[in-house]
Amino acid sequence: CFDPTENVDGASMVPVALSAHLHPPTGGIQWVPEPYSPDNNPAVLQQLRLWYPPMLLDTYRATRFNEAICFQVQKFNDMHGRAPLVLDIGTGTGLLAMIAARAGAAHVIACEMYPGLCALARGIITDNGLHDRITVIEGKSTSITDITSVIQNLNVSDSTASAIAGLEKCDMVISELLDHTLVGEGVLPALRDAYHRLLVPGAPTVPRGGRVYVVPIEAPALRRYQCADGSHAGGVLLPVRLRELLANADSAKCLTAPVDTGLVFDFATHASAFAHAVNAQVSVDISTGGGIVDAIGVWWDLDLGDGGAWYSSAPAAQDMQGFQNHWSPCVTVLKQSQSVAPGTTLHIQVCCDGDTDLKVHHILPHSPVSHPAASCGSTVSSSTAVTSSHEAPRAHNTGDAPYCL
Repeated sequence: CFDPTENVDGASMVPVALSAHLHPPTGGIQWVPEPYSPDNNPAVLQQLRLWYPPMLLDTYRATRFNEAICFQVQKFNDMHGRAPLVLDIGTGTGLLAMIAARAGAAHVIACEMYPGLCALARGIITDNGLHDRITVIEGKSTSITDITSVIQNLNVSDSTASAIAGLEKCDMVISELLDHTLVGEGVLPALRDAYHRLLVPGAPTVPRGGRVYVVPIEAPALRRYQCADGSHAGGVLLPVRLRELLANADSAKCLTAPVDTGLVFDFATHASAFAHAVNAQVSVDISTGGGIVDAIGVWWDLDLGDGGAWYSSAPAAQDMQGFQNHWSPCVTVLKQSQSVAPGTTLHIQVCCDGDTDLKVHHILPHSPVSHPAASCGSTVSSSTAVTSSHEAPRAHNTGDAPYCL
């Protein structure tokens, strides 16, 4: 995409994106240009086409969020004798905001940074008869300079105005600023700012946090992402349909049961304080027949609150979730594959530097395995931040070796 105001040789540059479409006469692919407008940024639209259909089709995710939000709204009402004023950060299509409104929130202030999505959310909310219960604000929550003024100037009914009269900040926050490594979309800085400026002290948040798991993997198909000179950017996380990889690829297997790293993200407690690098290390014993470590698998469990609702990106989660339509596990590919014998202890290190850069490394006895030279595969870096564990780990399938998730 180009800056639409830029001139080259006296001509205005208009940004476009090319989308692949079926060409009916030939059955092949044709590339169709999509013109730019302020509300129709092709780069943004392309990303939304990738994000939202699978996310909205993930009915298990929607059900768990619905349970958690309804629980927190009712709990607030029981404790305070009134309905909460809810802040929704990154409302997208407005789904979570509508859940909160239908659960009985006094009103929902929903922030969305993309203009096109704001218009879409407003239309969906209106179609569902909730336009008087939800206010969509265009922009990031961090761009709200005076939350009290926003509350006082909401265009609401007299009954709602009476219910929120005197409120200076929001009572509760909901969000879904999550990626494959849990907090790579910036949930920590967003919530840090919200707790500092926009929320009452101790405001409940949905989701509340999460926990990270790792597992060493033998998967020849992943060796293409190694470099012949061993210069691959170790620790970078790649989203992978790990269950399908393990089920369909020859010789692919997990070399141990899933390992709870003991690293917990507590969005409400730690978001305001987290601002430094954190390193943690877990030891894993190879108790099966050994094998070759090609990568480390990474996933998370999402704690949706004290109502007991959970969501997991684990490949073993199909037994409760069905096919995972949205978030998937990640892998970090080793610079060089490592041969491990039964009884070998692997040391896996999770490193976080700041809010948005989670990387996972391994420390092994140096037993590299030679493979045919491969070119470097492209990688996508994700991010997160970690704190120490304070809750019981979630159970994962740990059947007999080899561990197929």
